[in-house]
Amino acid sequence: MNYRDTNQSIEDFAEMTERYNTTKPVVSKNHTKEDNIRPVGKRSRKHEHMIKVSAYKYMIYDGYTLGDPKFPNWGNKVPPTEKETLALAPIVWTLSPKGDIETVRIRNGSGTQAHIARYTFLENTLPRGLAFHVYGGKQYIRKDGTKNGTRYLLPKSKYNPTIHTHLHRYSEKNFSLKDDKQYLTFARKVGGDRYSWEVIGETWKIQHERKRVDTKYKAKIKPHADVFYKWLDVMHSFIMPDFSNSPNQWRERANYIKKAKNEMDEFLYGEVYKSQYTGYGWTHPHYEERPKEQHDKLLEIMSTDQHPMRMQLGVDFLRNVDFANITSGSEVRAKYNSYVNKVFGLVGTLSDEKIVKDRK
Repeated sequence: MNYRDTNQSIEDFAEMTERYNTTKPVVSKNHTKEDNIRPVGKRSRKHEHMIKVSAYKYMIYDGYTLGDPKFPNWGNKVPPTEKETLALAPIVWTLSPKGDIETVRIRNGSGTQAHIARYTFLENTLPRGLAFHVYGGKQYIRKDGTKNGTRYLLPKSKYNPTIHTHLHRYSEKNFSLKDDKQYLTFARKVGGDRYSWEVIGETWKIQHERKRVDTKYKAKIKPHADVFYKWLDVMHSFIMPDFSNSPNQWRERANYIKKAKNEMDEFLYGEVYKSQYTGYGWTHPHYEERPKEQHDKLLEIMSTDQHPMRMQLGVDFLRNVDFANITSGSEVRAKYNSYVNKVFGLVGTLSDEKIVKDRK
């Protein structure tokens, strides 16, 4: 269960200053008064603590994360520099030299994994006019209190100044020694109402994965695939029986699919099948991309009326088609097209999903 305590929310720079000044440092067998650990909320959660940079700047850390000088990231024995600590802070409150503008900078975790503790921390600690939310697996800051308020993507950073201590291929892809400055900053006039925050600086958007279909190869496959689809359209109820009246319907269905799948794999792989086949259950959610050396055999199955493996190939497609919840023939055709694209490896990735600056 995630920790929830919105009472530790800080609403403005004045409250940030007061909270810091009125919170006594934690003293224990592990921490002295000189360590100056001041919890932002309950003292039992001392790792969620405030750090004063100057009279015009404060940081709030969630503990056991990159950049935290008091509660370092697990396994990291190299203390961060002051520059790294400021750069990686989850929340930074700043007051302008004239004392008329206050800003709050918000940073997600570093790396592609889920940063659950960071999400809960932001939800608990941000001012109520800047709500933290998760939509579709991505993190956002909503800048007003309405249900449909403006949302800004809070990207995960790649910045990890400790990467050189444990460099490997995963790290090279998902982390960087250079600060990418992927965070959000909001500002308002001092004394403004809860919902007067305005985003300043960079905002971000998702550039979705780009794919390309091999149209030349698809044109070669299409006549065979069309012949097979016409046969499936007529024969699907015979190829995939209705097991709903059986007392062991799930087991019988699974065994039926497994038998057909094994027979087709043995035909396609030949003798290699017996030594290398690993298989998968009927609940496997994706169609299987076949090696190129099998493609001619697949096309032969598709275009030959009396081929002994035709029914087995039909089962391979139909095991993922729920006809009870399909409302039109076009939906079946779309699923079949996706099946052909996958099995023959017709769709290639031009670029992976990535976070880019939003130039609206």
